Amino acid sequence: MSGERGTIYVEDAEVISHIAHPASQFVLRLHAPRCAASALPGSFVHVRCDPALPMRRPYSIMRANPREGWIELLYKINKSGTMVILATHDRLLKDGYSRMTICDIAADAGVTRPTIYRRWRNKLALVIDALDYGFRKQRDMYDEDLSKLEPRDAFVEAVRRADPGYFNSDAMVLIGNFAAEAVRTPELMEVLRKHAVEPRVSLIEKVLGQLQERGAVRDNIDAHTIASICSGVYVAAFYRGEDKADIPERVVAVLWPGIRTHDAGPDLSATVS
Repeated sequence: MSGERGTIYVEDAEVISHIAHPASQFVLRLHAPRCAASALPGSFVHVRCDPALPMRRPYSIMRANPREGWIELLYKINKSGTMVILATHDRLLKDGYSRMTICDIAADAGVTRPTIYRRWRNKLALVIDALDYGFRKQRDMYDEDLSKLEPRDAFVEAVRRADPGYFNSDAMVLIGNFAAEAVRTPELMEVLRKHAVEPRVSLIEKVLGQLQERGAVRDNIDAHTIASICSGVYVAAFYRGEDKADIPERVVAVLWPGIRTHDAGPDLSATVS
């Protein structure tokens, strides 16, 4: 949301293009009319993709076009930064948030502690960026169009993607880790809830809404509760030590007869044993 913050103004920006160049360099063009009106090459901006996941270092403006309202930022991917992010992820799995240390992460990544502190102000900031690295790799699965599938198949596929381990096999371990930190470091649970849990639950609600529009699912269902059940069953299976391969079909076999309309096609739920 646009506004003022002391002598710095804040403006919503939209990504126009993101182009890769040699030597791991990238040019990011943003539609930011207010910034473009006063920007000069060599001046700096801070870019924040999300209130919970900020980019913390300034970016240099390479070019600006006030008439068309865009600015271009040139940046380079730092390989050592990627190694630190990957080492952080591994330490979260091995030691948990409370026991992991910046010293251990630096040793694993082959960098010095000052190198890490120049980019991340503390352990929490580093872990949040490590989580964001994983979230960015799985966001596309929430936007994929399932409307071309048959109604029941679309519901099965949505339930399949509600699995926290659909993309990251270590997800359940991390969720348990952050749940243990809910009192001491509630920020971790909030980031997890917003960027890992809600998108999965919202995907099921979205698919159910699409199926209602197609006349395949009744209008008076409680989509929120159904989505929570579909997501929670994976947590239960993890703690019970059960195989999750057939969870989507089994869950749909239970729920589909109660939410489908007569126009939804044949009820195949009885085929699951």
